[in-house]
Amino acid sequence: MKIFRVTGLEFKTPELEQEFQLSGHIDPRLRAIECYLAFYCFTEFKKNWIITQIARTPQGQFNIYGEMRPSKHLVIPVQATDHRSHHLAIEEILELKQAFFRYFSQITPDALFKHHKGTAMHVHVQV
Repeated sequence: MKIFRVTGLEFKTPELEQEFQLSGHIDPRLRAIECYLAFYCFTEFKKNWIITQIARTPQGQFNIYGEMRPSKHLVIPVQATDHRSHHLAIEEILELKQAFFRYFSQITPDALFKHHKGTAMHVHVQV
């Protein structure tokens, strides 16, 4: 059952969309931020904001880093998401980051960044 649909918010798989919709599974602050960033991407850049990972298993974490490291992907409610970034220009990512901190200034400065961990370059968001 879908709780809501946000224009511009897309998911790598149908299972990720179901995971996003689970009540109590995602920190409500993160869910609000995801909706805001998706709407911003769609209205400002005419591009979708695509979630590629939400929760992560300890084994998945180990596979990425080669060791067990703390991650906000591992906690419940989940406090981190990863997003496809190859379709966004670096200027768009920087603008998104500025817009993010304009409205969510109480979140730590490392809450939105682009990096290469796992299989590809991506944008990471956390609360």
